Amino acid sequence: MQMPQQQQQQQQQMSTGMLELKHTCETELVLHQLMSKSMVGRVIGKGGGTITEIRSASGASIKIEDAGGLDERIATISVPVTAGVSAPEVATTASVMMFDKMCEPPENPDHAHQPPSGVRFLVHEGSVGAIIGKGGSIINQLRQDTGANVRVNKPSAPAAMDYKILDLGGTRDQISQVLKTIATILMESPPRPMRPGPRPHYMTPNATPPMQHSASLYQQHAAAPATSAEPPPSAGGEMLFYLACPVDQVGTLVAAVAQISTETQARINVSEPSADSPMERVVTIAAEEQAGAPYSGVQDAIHKLVQKMHEAVESTASQSCKLLAPRTLAGGVIGKGGSIINSIRRESGATVNVSDASAAPSELVPAQSIVISGPMHAVHHALRLVGAHLRKSENSRALSLNQEQANPQAPIPTVG
Repeated sequence: MQMPQQQQQQQQQMSTGMLELKHTCETELVLHQLMSKSMVGRVIGKGGGTITEIRSASGASIKIEDAGGLDERIATISVPVTAGVSAPEVATTASVMMFDKMCEPPENPDHAHQPPSGVRFLVHEGSVGAIIGKGGSIINQLRQDTGANVRVNKPSAPAAMDYKILDLGGTRDQISQVLKTIATILMESPPRPMRPGPRPHYMTPNATPPMQHSASLYQQHAAAPATSAEPPPSAGGEMLFYLACPVDQVGTLVAAVAQISTETQARINVSEPSADSPMERVVTIAAEEQAGAPYSGVQDAIHKLVQKMHEAVESTASQSCKLLAPRTLAGGVIGKGGSIINSIRRESGATVNVSDASAAPSELVPAQSIVISGPMHAVHHALRLVGAHLRKSENSRALSLNQEQANPQAPIPTVG
């Protein structure tokens, strides 16, 4: 019997420790509004009467769910993208109606009430760049056009590290106006791996409509050079990752291989001991994936394997993992002038170093090791970004980037 989608999502979130939410796509606009747990009852209402009323009046689907370790709950607002209906307007109406309910004074005047000063949303990091714009151009224009206070912050919960918190403040009308515009931006920029390039135009309610976009903004992104931590699209086909596992952690890892392989559909093989590298075993993770896929079974598997490896050692403030990669691909993690590796360091907060590998499988030679260290959440964040760059196919370009580095394992000057 097939497991219900919500149960599958909760089980995946428990197994990975990461927040898994539904995202905006071509057929549906999705917003994730945060609310304090004390406000949930106000939004739901007695017997679910209030939230039913909001759904009916706005036309949006609303589901209240957990927020991945944050001290808040998520109201997931979903609106189908259909002709003749403004999905951003419907989603904004639903959001502002919930905000109104949270601001209402309590029926009992003796009860303390601290109304929210604005609205907060979780926005996937794959879309937040479209809200900020190059050099902050779009977010500053939003502030200027609407008078609203718009801020983007990092969440405190490690489980939500794939998201940013969007804070909107101001009057009710200012919040409504800026949210409608941001919802339009998010509908045009669903989460997917994109390289830097032209951002989608946005239109404030009183602005002149922009020119129609040609075939695909994402083709423009794909044509731009990879100069930041934004993950490039996958090449598709057979994907291989190589993870170095210390010998004292092999037992814990091997015990979990069968389950992780079943969960991710990845093929996992732990090598035999080698005289060239007696303190490590090489773990090969392989799987097929679709071209352009933002994530894959291989990458999911490697996160789970690293998590198991860390369970085998005493808990400390700092963790580490080491990937092995052919020189042709490791260069793509460094980037020209260290641009990509520095972006990964800044974005994740982890230490990431690339150096020549002393021992590696023959198919990787000449090989390099990519060592990631720091707090666990930072390691997994950097691992996801590094893994995404290893999944691209531009081997020749990656090699040229690597060869430009005189000493890739040494600290690279920060790119401003």
